[in-house]
Amino acid sequence: MDGYTAYVVGNGRKKAMVEEIAKMFEQEGIKLETNVLLVCIGGVGKNIGEYMYKEKMRGVKVIHINTDERAVDALVDKVYITGRNITLGKDSGGFPEVAEKCFQFCEADFENDVKNADIVIIIGSPNGGTGAGIMPRAAEIAREHALTACIAVKSFDVEDRPSGEDVVERMKALCKPTIVIDNERIARIAGKMKVEEAFSLVNKLVKKIVERFVNVFEEEYINYVAESVEEGYRRHIEIERISAVPQRGGQEVTTAVECKGGEEIVNVVVDREMESNDGTNDNNDIGGMGLSPSP
Repeated sequence: MDGYTAYVVGNGRKKAMVEEIAKMFEQEGIKLETNVLLVCIGGVGKNIGEYMYKEKMRGVKVIHINTDERAVDALVDKVYITGRNITLGKDSGGFPEVAEKCFQFCEADFENDVKNADIVIIIGSPNGGTGAGIMPRAAEIAREHALTACIAVKSFDVEDRPSGEDVVERMKALCKPTIVIDNERIARIAGKMKVEEAFSLVNKLVKKIVERFVNVFEEEYINYVAESVEEGYRRHIEIERISAVPQRGGQEVTTAVECKGGEEIVNVVVDREMESNDGTNDNNDIGGMGLSPSP
């Protein structure tokens, strides 16, 4: 058997094994559902969080964190209005250090939320006061308990507003992948779009990214089980119950997913899809496109 034939046969066996594992999951009544926690921070996070909540994605829970009491009625699963004794229920005034201090008052409750998640995705603006102040600390806590990613949505350019690049770099160090969506760039490419339409496009883009990320996680979960079972057969190791295998491989699954994520996904979608469709095609498909490793 030559090398190519061996490669094809090997891949065929793995595919058959993965299909068999999926059937066994179904027979044992094991429902493969990834628990995803979207942590939507600040004003940008509120808009995206409410959209994602209305979409009712399988296994997805949405929480919103803000210092501004006006966000208390946000349509999400849970709202944290934090630091009332500091901001008197107002926003952080564009000061990240104020938002970070406010977040200390709900850190313990937030940590309890992330403990039950498989994936935590931090969403907010790196050049807004509340987002810039809370996103890095939220990521530090979340990554201790779950695979943690970030979608950083850069707000439209406003005079005197910081670029947020320092926050993006911090998030890249804490979250893999960290995906950057630049509202200003989308507005330039979309051209004729109204602001509301541009926001709607960003919401859809975030949904596609979340869907793709969950799909990759679940694929790697199944692959890990298949490889563990195959290894058990080779070594004649009794695997007591197939559903117990993934519990021993959390880090392996996490590492595999991290290697398949990166911010290039946004560049590819914006360049290939929006430019060819003038940003008006609702069928822009991120889910079918590959994810490259973060730099």
